[in-house]
Amino acid sequence: MLSILIPTYNYNVYPLAQNIWEQCRAAGIPFELIALDDGSHSPVNSENEKINNLENSRFISLKK
Repeated sequence: MLSILIPTYNYNVYPLAQNIWEQCRAAGIPFELIALDDGSHSPVNSENEKINNLENSRFISLKK
């Protein structure tokens, strides 16, 4: 299983996460994708929340 972590702070990583997700699906490998925001509390995190809709993927925003 491939585990992918995308650390972020105040940045929209959804396009990157979606692209990586599509590549993993096309390759047919088991994977998990986690995007982790380091407490930015940014408005773009609402866009990053879309990552939770991708299978085997999640977006986590730390409180601080």
